[in-house]
Order: sequence, then structure tokens, then C-alpha cells
Amino acid sequence: MPKYLYNIGIGLSVTLNAILGGQPFQTFSARNYVWYLNDKRNLVWLIDKALGKDHCWECFKHWKYGYDI
Repeated sequence: MPKYLYNIGIGLSVTLNAILGGQPFQTFSARNYVWYLNDKRNLVWLIDKALGKDHCWECFKHWKYGYDI
């Protein structure tokens, strides 16, 4: 059941990002990390606080490189 909920969360995150005009297969967390890197307004602090330390960084790595480095 937890894996199912995790997959639902990923799907919702990708869908939200697509609705807001993000890159294909990019999660909302990864998009916010890109904004953070470009010194734009972002929600990295809020997302990381809610989902765990370095959550956005981990999502960005997975989206950009396709695996955990």
C-alpha cells in the first residue's frame, strides 16, 4: 500500500507541474529546485520541511540524471 500511495503522489506532482507549464516528467519538487538554483521565488523550504530534508534535491537529481548520484 505505501508504494501505491508513493506512485500516486509522484503522478499528482508531475501532473501539477505539467498544468503549470513545467518540463516533461519533471515533478513539482524538481521544478522548484530549478527555480532555487536560478535564484527565483520557490517553495523548496516548504516542500523540504513537509517531505523531508533534501527532498527537492533528490527529485531534481532523479529527473535530471535519471538515477540517484
